Amino acid sequence: MSAPEPVTSIPEARVPPPAAGPARGGVPVLRLAPPFAALAIVASLLGRAIGPSMEGLAVGLGAVSSAVHRAGDVLSQVLAVAAIVLAMAEILVASRSRVPASVRLGSIGLGGAVVLGCFLASPRRESLPDLLVVLMSVSAIVFVLIAGASALKPSFSRAAGLVLGLVGAGSLVRLVAVAIAARAGTGATWNVGVVAGAVSTVGFLAGVVALAVAAAWIASRSRKLASPGTLIPLALALFFTQRALHADGEDAGAFSVLLHRSVERLLVRPLPLVPMGFQVFVAVLAPLLAIAALVSRPARGASAAALAPPAIGASIALALLMRDAADLPLGALALVIAALTAALAAHDERAVWDTIGPANRPSDDRPAR
Repeated sequence: MSAPEPVTSIPEARVPPPAAGPARGGVPVLRLAPPFAALAIVASLLGRAIGPSMEGLAVGLGAVSSAVHRAGDVLSQVLAVAAIVLAMAEILVASRSRVPASVRLGSIGLGGAVVLGCFLASPRRESLPDLLVVLMSVSAIVFVLIAGASALKPSFSRAAGLVLGLVGAGSLVRLVAVAIAARAGTGATWNVGVVAGAVSTVGFLAGVVALAVAAAWIASRSRKLASPGTLIPLALALFFTQRALHADGEDAGAFSVLLHRSVERLLVRPLPLVPMGFQVFVAVLAPLLAIAALVSRPARGASAAALAPPAIGASIALALLMRDAADLPLGALALVIAALTAALAAHDERAVWDTIGPANRPSDDRPAR
Protein backbone atom coordinates (compact mmCIF):
# COMPACT_ATOMS: atom_id res chain seq x y z
CA MET A 1 0.00 0.00 0.00
CA SER A 2 1.28 3.39 -0.88
CA ALA A 3 1.63 6.04 1.81
CA PRO A 4 -1.21 8.54 1.89
CA GLU A 5 -0.46 11.79 0.21
CA PRO A 6 -0.02 14.71 2.59
CA VAL A 7 -2.99 17.00 2.75
CA THR A 8 -2.06 20.51 1.81
CA SER A 9 -4.18 23.39 2.85
CA ILE A 10 -5.55 25.52 0.07
CA PRO A 11 -5.66 29.18 0.96
CA GLU A 12 -9.14 30.54 0.83
CA ALA A 13 -9.71 33.23 -1.70
CA ARG A 14 -10.58 36.54 -0.20
CA VAL A 15 -14.14 37.33 -1.15
CA PRO A 16 -14.47 40.98 -1.90
CA PRO A 17 -17.18 42.75 0.07
CA PRO A 18 -20.32 43.61 -1.81
CA ALA A 19 -20.57 47.03 -3.28
CA ALA A 20 -22.02 49.65 -1.03
CA GLY A 21 -25.48 50.78 -1.93
CA PRO A 22 -28.11 53.01 -0.50
CA ALA A 23 -30.10 51.77 2.44
CA ARG A 24 -33.42 50.35 1.27
CA GLY A 25 -36.19 49.66 3.74
CA GLY A 26 -37.77 46.25 3.67
CA VAL A 27 -41.19 47.89 4.04
CA PRO A 28 -41.55 50.12 0.96
CA VAL A 29 -43.93 52.57 2.66
CA LEU A 30 -41.15 53.55 5.09
CA ARG A 31 -39.29 55.20 2.22
CA LEU A 32 -42.02 57.85 2.15
CA ALA A 33 -41.50 58.86 5.78
CA PRO A 34 -38.37 61.05 5.34
CA PRO A 35 -39.79 63.16 2.47
CA PHE A 36 -43.06 63.50 4.38
CA ALA A 37 -41.19 64.69 7.47
CA ALA A 38 -39.29 67.24 5.34
CA LEU A 39 -42.58 68.52 3.92
CA ALA A 40 -44.05 68.70 7.44
CA ILE A 41 -41.14 70.82 8.69
CA VAL A 42 -41.41 73.31 5.81
CA ALA A 43 -45.21 73.49 5.92
CA SER A 44 -45.31 73.83 9.70
CA LEU A 45 -42.77 76.64 9.82
CA LEU A 46 -44.31 78.55 6.92
CA GLY A 47 -47.98 77.93 7.64
CA ARG A 48 -47.94 78.04 11.43
CA ALA A 49 -45.17 80.49 12.30
CA ILE A 50 -43.53 82.55 9.55
CA GLY A 51 -46.46 83.17 7.18
CA PRO A 52 -48.94 84.62 9.70
CA SER A 53 -46.14 86.62 11.38
CA MET A 54 -45.16 88.56 8.25
CA GLU A 55 -48.39 90.57 8.07
CA GLY A 56 -47.60 94.26 8.57
CA LEU A 57 -43.95 93.52 9.25
CA ALA A 58 -42.47 96.37 7.25
CA VAL A 59 -43.39 98.84 4.55
CA GLY A 60 -43.05 97.43 1.04
CA LEU A 61 -43.24 93.76 2.07
CA GLY A 62 -46.95 93.34 1.38
CA ALA A 63 -46.45 91.26 -1.76
CA VAL A 64 -43.79 89.08 -0.13
CA SER A 65 -45.92 88.60 2.97
CA SER A 66 -48.92 87.61 0.88
CA ALA A 67 -46.85 85.16 -1.18
CA VAL A 68 -45.33 83.51 1.90
CA HIS A 69 -48.71 83.28 3.59
CA ARG A 70 -50.27 81.76 0.48
CA ALA A 71 -47.38 79.29 0.14
CA GLY A 72 -47.86 78.23 3.74
CA ASP A 73 -51.58 77.63 3.18
CA VAL A 74 -50.94 75.60 0.03
CA LEU A 75 -48.23 73.51 1.68
CA SER A 76 -50.51 72.88 4.66
CA GLN A 77 -53.23 71.56 2.36
CA VAL A 78 -50.74 69.38 0.49
CA LEU A 79 -49.41 68.11 3.81
CA ALA A 80 -52.93 67.25 5.00
CA VAL A 81 -53.63 65.17 1.88
CA ALA A 82 -50.22 63.49 2.05
CA ALA A 83 -50.68 62.75 5.76
CA ILE A 84 -54.04 61.06 5.20
CA VAL A 85 -52.69 58.94 2.35
CA LEU A 86 -49.50 57.96 4.21
CA ALA A 87 -51.35 57.19 7.43
CA MET A 88 -53.81 54.92 5.64
CA ALA A 89 -50.98 53.14 3.82
CA GLU A 90 -49.05 52.56 7.05
CA ILE A 91 -52.18 51.34 8.83
CA LEU A 92 -52.75 48.77 6.07
CA VAL A 93 -49.12 47.66 6.25
CA ALA A 94 -49.19 47.47 10.06
CA SER A 95 -52.34 45.33 10.01
CA ARG A 96 -50.44 42.67 8.00
CA SER A 97 -46.94 43.01 9.46
CA ARG A 98 -45.13 41.42 12.41
CA VAL A 99 -45.66 44.32 14.78
CA PRO A 100 -47.23 43.46 18.17
CA ALA A 101 -50.96 42.89 18.26
CA SER A 102 -51.49 46.02 20.34
CA VAL A 103 -49.93 48.12 17.56
CA ARG A 104 -51.98 46.36 14.86
CA LEU A 105 -55.26 46.83 16.69
CA GLY A 106 -54.35 50.34 17.82
CA SER A 107 -53.44 51.43 14.32
CA ILE A 108 -56.87 50.35 13.05
CA GLY A 109 -58.95 51.68 15.94
CA LEU A 110 -57.05 54.65 17.33
CA GLY A 111 -55.20 55.60 14.16
CA GLY A 112 -58.36 55.21 12.12
CA ALA A 113 -60.20 57.58 14.47
CA VAL A 114 -57.54 60.25 13.91
CA VAL A 115 -57.69 59.79 10.13
CA LEU A 116 -61.47 60.14 10.28
CA GLY A 117 -61.12 63.33 12.30
CA CYS A 118 -58.78 64.78 9.69
CA PHE A 119 -61.24 63.82 6.94
CA LEU A 120 -63.96 65.75 8.74
CA ALA A 121 -61.70 68.72 9.45
CA SER A 122 -60.37 69.17 5.91
CA PRO A 123 -63.45 70.72 4.25
CA ARG A 124 -64.51 72.76 7.31
CA ARG A 125 -63.72 76.40 7.91
CA GLU A 126 -64.91 76.38 11.50
CA SER A 127 -63.35 74.43 14.35
CA LEU A 128 -64.31 70.85 15.10
CA PRO A 129 -66.64 70.16 18.04
CA ASP A 130 -64.80 69.93 21.34
CA LEU A 131 -65.83 66.32 21.89
CA LEU A 132 -64.41 65.28 18.51
CA VAL A 133 -61.17 67.17 19.20
CA VAL A 134 -60.77 65.42 22.55
CA LEU A 135 -61.49 62.00 21.00
CA MET A 136 -59.00 62.61 18.20
CA SER A 137 -56.28 63.94 20.52
CA VAL A 138 -56.62 61.17 23.08
CA SER A 139 -56.65 58.51 20.35
CA ALA A 140 -53.43 59.90 18.88
CA ILE A 141 -51.71 60.14 22.28
CA VAL A 142 -52.68 56.63 23.37
CA PHE A 143 -51.49 55.15 20.10
CA VAL A 144 -48.20 57.09 20.32
CA LEU A 145 -47.61 55.59 23.77
CA ILE A 146 -48.42 52.06 22.53
CA ALA A 147 -46.22 52.30 19.45
CA GLY A 148 -43.43 54.00 21.38
CA ALA A 149 -43.36 51.13 23.87
CA SER A 150 -43.10 48.61 21.02
CA ALA A 151 -40.08 50.46 19.62
CA LEU A 152 -38.11 50.34 22.88
CA LYS A 153 -36.86 46.74 22.54
CA PRO A 154 -34.56 47.01 19.47
CA SER A 155 -31.51 49.09 20.28
CA PHE A 156 -31.55 51.03 17.01
CA SER A 157 -35.14 52.25 17.55
CA ARG A 158 -34.95 52.79 21.32
CA ALA A 159 -34.34 56.52 20.98
CA ALA A 160 -37.45 56.89 18.82
CA GLY A 161 -39.44 54.91 21.38
CA LEU A 162 -38.23 57.15 24.21
CA VAL A 163 -38.97 60.33 22.26
CA LEU A 164 -42.46 59.09 21.35
CA GLY A 165 -43.18 58.06 24.94
CA LEU A 166 -42.06 61.42 26.33
CA VAL A 167 -43.94 63.37 23.67
CA GLY A 168 -47.07 61.29 24.26
CA ALA A 169 -46.90 61.76 28.02
CA GLY A 170 -46.23 65.48 27.64
CA SER A 171 -49.13 65.87 25.22
CA LEU A 172 -51.47 64.08 27.59
CA VAL A 173 -50.47 66.34 30.48
CA ARG A 174 -50.85 69.39 28.27
CA LEU A 175 -54.41 68.35 27.37
CA VAL A 176 -55.17 68.21 31.08
CA ALA A 177 -53.71 71.71 31.45
CA VAL A 178 -55.89 72.97 28.58
CA ALA A 179 -58.97 71.47 30.23
CA ILE A 180 -58.08 73.16 33.52
CA ALA A 181 -57.47 76.50 31.80
CA ALA A 182 -60.87 76.22 30.11
CA ARG A 183 -62.49 76.44 33.56
CA ALA A 184 -61.19 79.99 33.98
CA GLY A 185 -64.48 81.40 32.68
CA THR A 186 -66.73 79.10 34.71
CA GLY A 187 -66.40 81.01 37.99
CA ALA A 188 -63.96 78.63 39.68
CA THR A 189 -62.83 79.82 43.11
CA TRP A 190 -59.29 78.42 42.90
CA ASN A 191 -56.51 80.02 40.87
CA VAL A 192 -57.09 78.23 37.58
CA GLY A 193 -54.23 79.95 35.75
CA VAL A 194 -51.58 78.90 38.25
CA VAL A 195 -52.79 75.30 38.38
CA ALA A 196 -52.95 75.09 34.59
CA GLY A 197 -49.45 76.57 34.35
CA ALA A 198 -48.10 74.08 36.89
CA VAL A 199 -49.62 71.14 35.02
CA SER A 200 -48.37 72.52 31.71
CA THR A 201 -44.88 72.76 33.21
CA VAL A 202 -44.82 68.98 33.69
CA GLY A 203 -45.67 68.44 30.03
CA PHE A 204 -43.15 71.08 28.99
CA LEU A 205 -40.37 69.34 30.93
CA ALA A 206 -41.28 66.03 29.29
CA GLY A 207 -40.78 67.71 25.93
CA VAL A 208 -37.42 69.07 27.06
CA VAL A 209 -36.27 65.57 28.00
CA ALA A 210 -37.44 64.35 24.58
CA LEU A 211 -35.26 67.03 22.96
CA ALA A 212 -32.30 65.89 25.07
CA VAL A 213 -32.81 62.25 24.02
CA ALA A 214 -33.00 63.28 20.37
CA ALA A 215 -29.83 65.38 20.69
CA ALA A 216 -27.97 62.47 22.31
CA TRP A 217 -29.12 60.14 19.53
CA ILE A 218 -27.94 62.56 16.84
CA ALA A 219 -24.56 62.94 18.56
CA SER A 220 -24.14 59.16 18.86
CA ARG A 221 -24.39 58.76 15.09
CA SER A 222 -21.31 60.88 14.40
CA ARG A 223 -19.04 59.15 16.98
CA LYS A 224 -17.81 62.58 18.08
CA LEU A 225 -18.18 64.26 21.45
CA ALA A 226 -18.84 67.58 19.72
CA SER A 227 -21.26 66.59 16.98
CA PRO A 228 -22.11 69.19 14.31
CA GLY A 229 -25.63 67.76 14.27
CA THR A 230 -26.16 69.03 17.82
CA LEU A 231 -23.77 72.00 18.03
CA ILE A 232 -25.23 73.79 15.00
CA PRO A 233 -28.87 73.58 16.20
CA LEU A 234 -27.85 74.67 19.71
CA ALA A 235 -25.85 77.63 18.38
CA LEU A 236 -28.64 78.70 16.05
CA ALA A 237 -31.23 78.34 18.81
CA LEU A 238 -29.18 80.56 21.13
CA PHE A 239 -28.74 83.17 18.40
CA PHE A 240 -32.44 83.18 17.43
CA THR A 241 -33.48 83.31 21.10
CA GLN A 242 -31.31 86.36 21.72
CA ARG A 243 -32.72 88.11 18.67
CA ALA A 244 -36.33 87.26 19.53
CA LEU A 245 -36.04 88.44 23.14
CA HIS A 246 -34.66 91.83 22.05
CA ALA A 247 -37.35 92.50 19.44
CA ASP A 248 -38.99 95.18 21.63
CA GLY A 249 -36.01 97.51 21.46
CA GLU A 250 -35.98 100.68 19.41
CA ASP A 251 -33.15 99.40 17.23
CA ALA A 252 -34.83 96.03 16.57
CA GLY A 253 -34.93 95.16 12.89
CA ALA A 254 -37.56 93.39 10.85
CA PHE A 255 -35.76 90.06 11.31
CA SER A 256 -35.96 90.28 15.11
CA VAL A 257 -39.63 91.26 14.99
CA LEU A 258 -40.37 88.35 12.65
CA LEU A 259 -38.57 85.96 14.98
CA HIS A 260 -40.46 87.29 17.99
CA ARG A 261 -43.85 86.88 16.29
CA SER A 262 -43.00 83.43 14.94
CA VAL A 263 -41.78 82.15 18.30
CA GLU A 264 -44.95 83.37 20.00
CA ARG A 265 -46.90 81.04 17.72
CA LEU A 266 -44.62 78.12 18.61
CA LEU A 267 -44.82 78.50 22.39
CA VAL A 268 -46.58 75.80 24.40
CA ARG A 269 -50.03 76.79 25.66
CA PRO A 270 -50.96 77.16 28.49
CA LEU A 271 -47.66 78.83 29.30
CA PRO A 272 -45.55 76.77 31.74
CA LEU A 273 -44.10 78.26 34.91
CA VAL A 274 -40.56 78.58 33.58
CA PRO A 275 -38.59 81.68 32.45
CA MET A 276 -39.73 83.05 29.11
CA GLY A 277 -36.20 82.94 27.72
CA PHE A 278 -36.05 79.19 28.26
CA GLN A 279 -39.47 78.74 26.65
CA VAL A 280 -38.30 80.66 23.58
CA PHE A 281 -35.09 78.61 23.41
CA VAL A 282 -36.98 75.31 23.51
CA ALA A 283 -39.55 76.49 20.94
CA VAL A 284 -36.74 77.40 18.52
CA LEU A 285 -34.59 74.35 19.25
CA ALA A 286 -37.33 71.80 18.54
CA PRO A 287 -37.64 72.36 14.76
CA LEU A 288 -33.86 72.73 14.43
CA LEU A 289 -33.28 69.36 16.10
CA ALA A 290 -36.06 67.89 13.94
CA ILE A 291 -34.12 68.94 10.85
CA ALA A 292 -30.90 67.52 12.31
CA ALA A 293 -32.57 64.19 13.14
CA LEU A 294 -33.98 63.96 9.64
CA VAL A 295 -30.69 64.55 7.80
CA SER A 296 -28.36 62.67 10.17
CA ARG A 297 -26.71 59.48 8.95
CA PRO A 298 -24.61 56.95 10.90
CA ALA A 299 -20.85 57.25 10.64
CA ARG A 300 -18.63 54.29 9.77
CA GLY A 301 -18.19 52.08 12.81
CA ALA A 302 -21.06 53.63 14.75
CA SER A 303 -22.63 51.70 17.61
CA ALA A 304 -25.59 49.39 17.08
CA ALA A 305 -27.95 51.91 18.69
CA ALA A 306 -26.92 54.55 16.13
CA LEU A 307 -27.39 52.27 13.10
CA ALA A 308 -31.00 53.17 12.46
CA PRO A 309 -32.72 53.41 9.07
CA PRO A 310 -33.77 56.87 7.83
CA ALA A 311 -37.35 56.16 8.88
CA ILE A 312 -36.30 56.33 12.54
CA GLY A 313 -34.89 59.81 12.04
CA ALA A 314 -38.12 60.83 10.30
CA SER A 315 -40.16 59.50 13.23
CA ILE A 316 -38.08 61.49 15.74
CA ALA A 317 -38.34 64.62 13.59
CA LEU A 318 -42.14 64.39 13.39
CA ALA A 319 -42.46 63.77 17.11
CA LEU A 320 -40.33 66.80 17.98
CA LEU A 321 -42.11 69.00 15.47
CA MET A 322 -45.64 68.12 16.65
CA ARG A 323 -44.90 67.61 20.33
CA ASP A 324 -47.44 70.30 21.37
CA ALA A 325 -49.94 69.96 18.52
CA ALA A 326 -51.92 66.85 19.49
CA ASP A 327 -55.09 68.96 19.75
CA LEU A 328 -54.80 69.97 16.08
CA PRO A 329 -56.08 67.54 13.41
CA LEU A 330 -52.90 67.66 11.35
CA GLY A 331 -50.67 67.52 14.43
CA ALA A 332 -52.48 64.48 15.79
CA LEU A 333 -52.23 62.71 12.44
CA ALA A 334 -48.53 63.53 12.14
CA LEU A 335 -47.95 62.00 15.58
CA VAL A 336 -49.79 58.86 14.48
CA ILE A 337 -47.55 58.67 11.39
CA ALA A 338 -44.47 59.11 13.57
CA ALA A 339 -45.62 56.28 15.83
CA LEU A 340 -46.49 53.96 12.93
CA THR A 341 -43.17 54.68 11.25
CA ALA A 342 -41.20 53.86 14.39
CA ALA A 343 -43.16 50.67 15.07
CA LEU A 344 -42.82 49.41 11.49
CA ALA A 345 -39.12 50.28 11.28
CA ALA A 346 -38.40 48.64 14.65
CA HIS A 347 -39.69 45.30 13.32
CA ASP A 348 -38.26 45.59 9.81
CA GLU A 349 -35.09 43.47 9.86
CA ARG A 350 -34.29 44.01 6.19
CA ALA A 351 -34.10 47.78 6.61
CA VAL A 352 -31.78 47.33 9.58
CA TRP A 353 -29.34 45.16 7.66
CA ASP A 354 -29.42 47.50 4.68
CA THR A 355 -28.36 50.29 7.04
CA ILE A 356 -25.72 48.26 8.88
CA GLY A 357 -24.07 47.10 5.64
CA PRO A 358 -23.01 50.45 4.15
CA ALA A 359 -22.14 51.93 7.53
CA ASN A 360 -19.84 49.18 8.80
CA ARG A 361 -18.50 47.72 5.56
CA PRO A 362 -14.68 47.81 5.44
CA SER A 363 -13.05 49.85 2.71
CA ASP A 364 -11.79 48.01 -0.39
CA ASP A 365 -8.28 49.43 -0.17
CA ARG A 366 -7.56 47.67 3.15
CA PRO A 367 -4.65 45.19 2.62
CA ALA A 368 -5.58 41.53 2.66
CA ARG A 369 -4.20 39.36 5.39
